[in-house]
Amino acid sequence: MATCTSCGSPRPSAEAACPRCGVAPQAEGSELLTLLEFEEGRAPDGTPAAGRLAVEIRPRLEHSGVPAASDPVVHLMVDVTPYGPPVAEPKSGPVAHVILVLDLSASMNHQDKYPVLTEALSGMLYDLAKPGSAEVLLSVVLFAYGSETLFRDVPASQLNPRDVLAKIDRSALRFGRYTDVVGGLKRAARIAYDQLSEKKSMPTRIYLLTDGQPQDMPGSRAIMARIAKMPVDVDGLAFGNDADVGLLQELVSGGRGGTVKHVRSETLSEAFDRIAEVAQNVVSNRAQFSLELAPGVVGSAAYRYRPGRHRFGENSFGESSAFRTDLGTLESGRTYSLLFELRLPETDADRTEIGRITLRLPGPGGGVFEEFVTVPRTADGTVSEPDGEVIAARDVLAALSGSDPKTQLRALRVRRKLYVAERRDPHVVAVIDKAIASLEQAGSLAALSAAEQATLRSHTVTAGGSRPAPARRELAAG
Repeated sequence: MATCTSCGSPRPSAEAACPRCGVAPQAEGSELLTLLEFEEGRAPDGTPAAGRLAVEIRPRLEHSGVPAASDPVVHLMVDVTPYGPPVAEPKSGPVAHVILVLDLSASMNHQDKYPVLTEALSGMLYDLAKPGSAEVLLSVVLFAYGSETLFRDVPASQLNPRDVLAKIDRSALRFGRYTDVVGGLKRAARIAYDQLSEKKSMPTRIYLLTDGQPQDMPGSRAIMARIAKMPVDVDGLAFGNDADVGLLQELVSGGRGGTVKHVRSETLSEAFDRIAEVAQNVVSNRAQFSLELAPGVVGSAAYRYRPGRHRFGENSFGESSAFRTDLGTLESGRTYSLLFELRLPETDADRTEIGRITLRLPGPGGGVFEEFVTVPRTADGTVSEPDGEVIAARDVLAALSGSDPKTQLRALRVRRKLYVAERRDPHVVAVIDKAIASLEQAGSLAALSAAEQATLRSHTVTAGGSRPAPARRELAAG
């Protein structure tokens, strides 16, 4: 379905003028200006800026030693943990720009959805306005049968939650019978483009919340491809049992940000808590990661393990010699992990160079951080004890491309242990328990509902957010 490039409303056809505002369609490809190619941050004299960030790069192999007289497959896990101040100085203005793209279609007209959404949004606004909180710019885009920008580029501390909810209530889009994700994302892309044109270093994140599925997937893919050309993170919130987690993951997984959380009425406020928290803790708005393999080492598979599980494409190493990705914005104190499956050459040497890890953090607080990875080779064919964390990551990620019951069982048992330790949503833990029982008894996940299987595919939230949960129903209109 075509949409208006001005107001986002549906048009009868790609050639027809908008029935709502009368704007005629523009030439194909001109709906959004050509996206900027953003340069790395430089000091005034053109030299790389002095680094203020501390970054720990921790490479770990599945085995610390492997046989020499063979060409073994090894798994390399790389943890990246940055530490430092926000990329933007809080005293000089906003430290981040958050763009919320919110579904108001007819399926949201339910007591467990629309009031919960408005309550979570008002709670986030209260959090961002607390004394001592860093300033964050906020933009809100609504979509249903068409799209509209509710407001944009407003400091969150200046927003009155009651006024915001009243504006949402008055929206003509509310509970329309269409899910115009394309229109919503186009508006978000324009806001992000304008923001980065004004200030390239501003951390900018788009959060897409929907309880259904895009009705124009080709259009959604096209606009996401445009957004992917900008240094902008995009995360998804699949809300409720009807949300199509798979389609949302197809749109955002693997990109900057790239997580898709399956949230329920009980956990949406925690997800919005995280939005507010992350916005104030970003230490870099880009993180260009590369693994350049040494001669003779062949890369076969690459995965992101956290945050969010994702298997990169078959050509992720590009002629099997180098892997590159932009991890997106980095949060101080948070660990970002990648896993690689590599084949080593047969050798008589007592050590094999695997390759060089490089992390480039553009901007005034960034720099270039490197680590070289080697592995001892044993002449007697012995293999060292495995690293438990690397094995756990390998088992969890194997389930992304493997469907046999044994692989799934291993992955689910590892995930259950991790989720309990990390205080994840108890509902998700219960679904994992049900999935384990189903695999043990029937060898499949047939006992799980479609919603439960979506929960397994998605990411999850930590139970018990930082904000207490007093009833705010008097603010949650609708």
